Amino acid sequence: MGSASRITRHAPAERAATTSRAQAVEALALLTGLCLAASPWIAGFPGGTFSRLAINNLIVGIGYALLIRHRFRNRGHVVP
Repeated sequence: MGSASRITRHAPAERAATTSRAQAVEALALLTGLCLAASPWIAGFPGGTFSRLAINNLIVGIGYALLIRHRFRNRGHVVP
């Protein structure tokens, strides 16, 4: 597969990723991850500031936000 066919194959995904709707979805997904990461402190989970549940939510939220960001930045380049 040459360079020209790769450009042609990814062109629709690149155009779709630049729409305002796709950017809004990316922003909402990123905010969801950040809210998940901050939820223990927003909701006041029991068990102290750094309980297991709080640390778990922090790790999962940051991981989700990073994965979403990577997925949207590499749209069309990720093998499903």
